[in-house]
Amino acid sequence: MKYILPLVLLLSACSSEPTQQFITTQKQVVVLPDEKMYKCPIVAHFPDSKSLTDIQVARLLIQLHKNNLECKNSLTAIKAFLDKAKMTAEASTDSD
Repeated sequence: MKYILPLVLLLSACSSEPTQQFITTQKQVVVLPDEKMYKCPIVAHFPDSKSLTDIQVARLLIQLHKNNLECKNSLTAIKAFLDKAKMTAEASTDSD
């Protein structure tokens, strides 16, 4: 009796039809933004803080504010570019 059970299990495994396995692949392309989109200007050298006049401080603050706005706009454009690339990739994946 102890030999019948393993024999039954082996025979039942052999009698079943093999299942088909499908492998699907997707090609993903990484789209990088153009280097021109990275616009984050910096102030390379700050003037000596001990000898700054009020006008120089004001000009420096205005320059930093302009640089900040330009960098923010640049990063917003990069995000929009990458979101569009993602939507395009997802649309092409869905249509396949």
